[in-house]
Amino acid sequence: MKKEPCIEIILVLLFLLLFVSSFFVAPSLALETRSMILTGEGVLGIGESYELYQGYSIKMIEPASSGSKVIIRITLDGKTVDEDSFISKGVVYNFTREYEEEDFIVLAITLLDVDTDDLTATLKVIQYIDPSRPTTGFLIIDQDEKIEPGTHLYLKQGYSLNIENFGTNSTTLGLYKDNIMVTERKMDGDDLFDYSLTSNGKDHTIITFNIKSIFKGSTRSAVFIEHLYQFEEPINADPVESVTSTENNSNNSNYGNSNITVSVQVSSNDGGDTIYENKSINVTYHLSGSDSFDSASVTLDGNIIEELTAPQPGMHSIILESLSAGSHIIEVSAISGDKGRISNETKINVRKNFAENLLIPRANLTSASIVFAATTLLLIIWAAIRRRRQDDW
Repeated sequence: MKKEPCIEIILVLLFLLLFVSSFFVAPSLALETRSMILTGEGVLGIGESYELYQGYSIKMIEPASSGSKVIIRITLDGKTVDEDSFISKGVVYNFTREYEEEDFIVLAITLLDVDTDDLTATLKVIQYIDPSRPTTGFLIIDQDEKIEPGTHLYLKQGYSLNIENFGTNSTTLGLYKDNIMVTERKMDGDDLFDYSLTSNGKDHTIITFNIKSIFKGSTRSAVFIEHLYQFEEPINADPVESVTSTENNSNNSNYGNSNITVSVQVSSNDGGDTIYENKSINVTYHLSGSDSFDSASVTLDGNIIEELTAPQPGMHSIILESLSAGSHIIEVSAISGDKGRISNETKINVRKNFAENLLIPRANLTSASIVFAATTLLLIIWAAIRRRRQDDW
């Protein structure tokens, strides 16, 4: 009889421990500011650095002899902020920074290739705005705006935005340079727009923004955009040909002198337009140009899923299996001789398969929910012991 209170004390302590720990075990997820300011590739030798915006720099320390990994160091204003991290080939390495008690992705780094003879590594780098750092000094526009049908939103260096088509939940925006359309995008709410130019073999972001909302009223309509950033054009950027309004959902780019175009189309494998989770989808991409290609690659959310050596111009396709619900980015890039690299990407939205979820219920257990279940079980056991003691009395 004297040992039973000890059991109760132990259970109470366990309950308190689990209750307090439930506030700490849930992992915090890093967020993207959705303000992409750079997408580029750099070939680095040992000790060489890739200079980025907002004071960031990536230095290559050492490549692995296997050719599958490299060691890099990330610095900020010359000071090390990420010491000697291993980057594996084909896997995205996310560098995050904390701001106002949240972690934000600042750099997404992918190792594309390692030349073990020359001891060089090719890195693909996507840089997002670090909200804790100033943007002055490299942006010529940093603001939120709105566009109304029939009006142009005038930017700097001869650029302007125009609504080409206006739907209930989507819009088609045309980007103009000196009153000549250079690209066109069909966009939904919360989509990301980015436009880049190639200079010295590197992609330079020129204009990027997010679609905040699309409002269509009986008397007034508008597209609201946020985080509108514009960068100065590189002095020796490759020329860009004009494009014609096409009203399709693929992002087509035509870079005049390169004579290469890349287009991407995505559909569910049964031929429909709606893409559901855990269902295979078909990605079709078209490589066009008068010359042969040295290589091409397809990435899904930054991870390489297909690499081709000397692909022929024309239509290619790849089947993707079991994508999770949410937004995904598919990018196709191609390299052709001395004409450089061109790439294009498309965003797909994968919906939950509610019918499948009804037939096959799935447990979505997080650390917090496991702690809650364990705590509830301990309370039930404790209540049973107390009841038994009362019955014994």
